[in-house]
Amino acid sequence: MPTTSMSSTAAIPRPSPAVTGSAAVAAPRRLASMYVLVAAALMLLGGGAAAALRDSYSARYPAAAIRCLSEQGIDQAALQRLDSPGQRSPEIRERIRVCTAPNARGQSLFMLAGGVLLPVVAVLLMVGGAVLVRWRLARDAVPAARTAAAGSAVERFEAWCDLLGLTGRRRPRLVLVAPYASGRQAFTTGLPFAAPRVVLPLGHAYLEPARFDVLVLHELAHVRSRDVSWAAAVWWTGWLSVPVLLVALSPLARWPRQRWGLLAEYLPSVVLAVALSVIVLGLRAALLRRREFAADRYAREVLGDPDALRGVLGASAGTVSADAVPADIARRLGGWLRTVRAVHPPPSVRAGLDPTASEEWEGGFAVSAVTAVLAMLTVQAVYIALSLPGQVWNTRLPLNLAAAAGSLLWAGVMVPAWRRRARQATVAGGAPTWSGPVAGVVLGMVAGFLIQVPGQATRMRLGVWQSQFAHHLVLPAGTVAVVTASVAALTAGLAVTADRAGRRVAAVVTSAAAWTAAFTASILVLVGYVQDGDPGRIRTMLVGAGLWEWRWAPPLVLVGCGLAALRRRALAAPVAVGVIGVAAVTGGAAAGLTWQLRIGSADSDDLLFVLISQRSLICALAGWVVLAVLLSARRGGTATPGPVVPAIPGALAGGFVAAALAGAVTFGIAAAGGRGRSVDVLLDAVGWPVWQLFVAAVLTLPALLAGVRLADRYRRRAQRPVTGRVAALTTGVLVGLLSVALVGGALPPLAVGRHDWPDYLATLDTAPGRAPAAVPVVPSVPAAESGGGDPGRPLDDTAATAALAVAERLLPVGHRRVETHSGDGGTVPDVSPETCRAALVRHAGAERARPRAGDAVQQYTTSVGPYPEMTVTLGITSYVTPVRDFRLDQEMADRCRHLTIPSPVSDTGVMEGGYVVGTAPAVPCPAYRTEFTLTGRVRTLAVVSTVLSERVLVGHNVVSVDILIGSSGAPPSAEVIGYRDRLGEALLIGAVNGLRRDR
Repeated sequence: MPTTSMSSTAAIPRPSPAVTGSAAVAAPRRLASMYVLVAAALMLLGGGAAAALRDSYSARYPAAAIRCLSEQGIDQAALQRLDSPGQRSPEIRERIRVCTAPNARGQSLFMLAGGVLLPVVAVLLMVGGAVLVRWRLARDAVPAARTAAAGSAVERFEAWCDLLGLTGRRRPRLVLVAPYASGRQAFTTGLPFAAPRVVLPLGHAYLEPARFDVLVLHELAHVRSRDVSWAAAVWWTGWLSVPVLLVALSPLARWPRQRWGLLAEYLPSVVLAVALSVIVLGLRAALLRRREFAADRYAREVLGDPDALRGVLGASAGTVSADAVPADIARRLGGWLRTVRAVHPPPSVRAGLDPTASEEWEGGFAVSAVTAVLAMLTVQAVYIALSLPGQVWNTRLPLNLAAAAGSLLWAGVMVPAWRRRARQATVAGGAPTWSGPVAGVVLGMVAGFLIQVPGQATRMRLGVWQSQFAHHLVLPAGTVAVVTASVAALTAGLAVTADRAGRRVAAVVTSAAAWTAAFTASILVLVGYVQDGDPGRIRTMLVGAGLWEWRWAPPLVLVGCGLAALRRRALAAPVAVGVIGVAAVTGGAAAGLTWQLRIGSADSDDLLFVLISQRSLICALAGWVVLAVLLSARRGGTATPGPVVPAIPGALAGGFVAAALAGAVTFGIAAAGGRGRSVDVLLDAVGWPVWQLFVAAVLTLPALLAGVRLADRYRRRAQRPVTGRVAALTTGVLVGLLSVALVGGALPPLAVGRHDWPDYLATLDTAPGRAPAAVPVVPSVPAAESGGGDPGRPLDDTAATAALAVAERLLPVGHRRVETHSGDGGTVPDVSPETCRAALVRHAGAERARPRAGDAVQQYTTSVGPYPEMTVTLGITSYVTPVRDFRLDQEMADRCRHLTIPSPVSDTGVMEGGYVVGTAPAVPCPAYRTEFTLTGRVRTLAVVSTVLSERVLVGHNVVSVDILIGSSGAPPSAEVIGYRDRLGEALLIGAVNGLRRDR
């Protein structure tokens, strides 16, 4: 339980209970944002643990879904991607819904229940702890009538409660306890909907009034802040995540043969849970320490004595003995860890308290980073919870809602904290620094992007972003860093002006809208780019298509920035008006004239889209120039500009206005030429440039701010201020140059190509339905070379390897070569019956005994239909003595028609299967074919593995093909089996033909 560190050994009789102090001092501010972060961490950990509990308890529902999808020819792994098969046609979406709805509902409900249950557990632990404390107090309390000092202490306590206006249920009761009955410290305990209790050891009743008042006021500060129960609940936080996750994984003990393998699968989640526990414990300890600081400050202000605390903490407060300094690294580290987890600051720190320490800490690097991590993990958790049952509707909506939830959490915490940071810096006579907080936000967002909520991802089941980007995380992580840095800088500028509740709400909504639109646009665009590598997807989405996806975001950001700019005029109004006017006229005229001159030659819809995109992009570039110029021409001294961060909202609002006005001018020019005279065209002419400016500002604001800082340094040295005339002239020149460069093709990354638009339409929901990934067609086998060498001659390793080159031509696109590990082939599994094992032993012994002239093996993996991986092994073994027949292979197949083999992962400890002899391949040489099938259950999930083996005898050489397909839920479909057979025969024939080549 949180307690205060107030103790003394003085024993002076109590005087009169009259008290003197200021009742006008405001109650300590409740650190509500920190409590929100702790609650969010508990909800995330609870949801992850619930997901792990469901997975570890039973695989029945996932198995049923996987089996159903497999029967429908749909790869269940592809459903985790944003461009899942559910985006392709209504028919496929309906198939997916039927298969996945039961499992998806259960998974989402489990996560929701876990997210609610863990905070409830923390509250119940708080209530239980408080009830236990009250029971102990009832047993150990000392009646006020027992001693005169106790009675006087109670009277003085009541006098302070009267002075501070603590009445009704808020009025606490003083409980004096026997020495050492409840510790040596004073503390406050509370129960929801009950009066709090302030607990003092009986010895404190004998303190002199000054010291006694400090103790009482410190505890009454906790009562006035109304966070006693919150603090008690937070006290349990950090100790729950790892035990809860381990309890969730406890059902794995039901499968003792798989226990360690499954625990290893969840090992990353356990490690991450430990790391997050350390972070939450640090956040909890820091929160409780700042709570103590606030109570100390309140006691000083009520008493009007800055040195009041020193009398209670002792004369040595504020100094540290040299002997107390750790002498080695281990002791230093131990001291640091004790400091981090301590819920009470040491007396030396409390005596020398900086009055602004709490508020500076809330808006600093550490809290900004932790908030960002929790916000990004919230995005992941909400997206998973919504996208599972949401596969029947638009898969983009869950991502938008998840990003909105995470950004509101982040902005809701950081805007008030950064506002207090700016206010304290202003009071101190300086300007706040933002590099640390912004860096913390960027680092936290990227870290949260790369990790997963413990329990929601395993080694086998990838996390959200790992599955979306197929492990290509460098580009999206870098994009998230740029987007977050831009929005964080904007948020800092908005926070500076958020001095009232309404403005703070507007700043939170504006920041959340900006990050939501920028983040979701980045994710959707980059997913498409990673899949097909086409830059046209990026250009089309960013230049124009995003207007339909996120048309609500730029106007919302414009309104928020405009309100902030009106509150704090960091820009000179005449300069801003002149720059905006010049940019609007120049950009609008350039866009309109280039449109009019080229529209007559637009002979296709593709070219028309290019012209429309370039027209709106010119207007957007005009707004971007306004943003850059206004940031450089902000208010300040003659040659010393003011802080750049407060000018960001106004500069961005000016850029939006300029882009919109330029679009209106363009519409007017086109309407004058007889084209597009409608309200819808006007709205598009204004809306497209505003969206494109939003994208440009998000992607370039960090670099733009760095350039502005360099320009400020030059201006300070050269003593050259930016005047309104210079700013307007610079704006016109830059807009003109950028317009000419865009139309002339000098800016190719920004220009939309002729085929970008139809390619983009093909990826939308409204595009014609596309069937699931079809089984590929086996190419024709290259004809055998005429003449050549004897295919049955002995081959060395080089010649055998060259004969296998045909595999590269016959395997489907996307196949991957894997390394093969050679072995002696002498280890035979402990199969039963014994006759089967004896046949396997004889076959392996014969293979070892035959002398070889050469050997070559090549192994590949590829996907086929709904099965993400098929393993193909192609080999040629050349013997010194020709192999005459398949007698040993036939014996092995006959003796092993039914077999069992030990398996450490099977629920029963064994897998069952057998060999079946098939029709030999159609080749002009002796051939043999078997199919081996192995089945079993892994955590109740049916697992089927099939291996096609084909052999051909060509003199001294044996050509072999083995194709392995593993599936869950059901055997491979007939279509996949047919493709496998055709591919095996083609590879076999191609390798035989390759034997004829002379080397």
